Amino acid sequence: MSTKLTGVTYNPILCLQLCQDIAIQVKKQIYKSDFNRYKYIVVISIIEKASQGIHESMGFLWDDQRDTYSKYVFENSQFYAIGIAAGVYYE
Repeated sequence: MSTKLTGVTYNPILCLQLCQDIAIQVKKQIYKSDFNRYKYIVVISIIEKASQGIHESMGFLWDDQRDTYSKYVFENSQFYAIGIAAGVYYE
């Protein structure tokens, strides 16, 4: 994610495409791991700083023994980028 975002300036149209591209790239990497019986959720958000901060909260209703997630945050002078990938066990 950081390799795609390094040196990027905030542009809403460009950032929409970047979110889609990064999400596809993350899903491809996860599929290579070949975790059987899991469904995946990937969410990428890019938020302009514009002299403001951001607070986020997540909640889950899942099996804490099998389901999991990972989060990555990228920040530069113009925007925040948050990537979340979740794996949910499917019976």
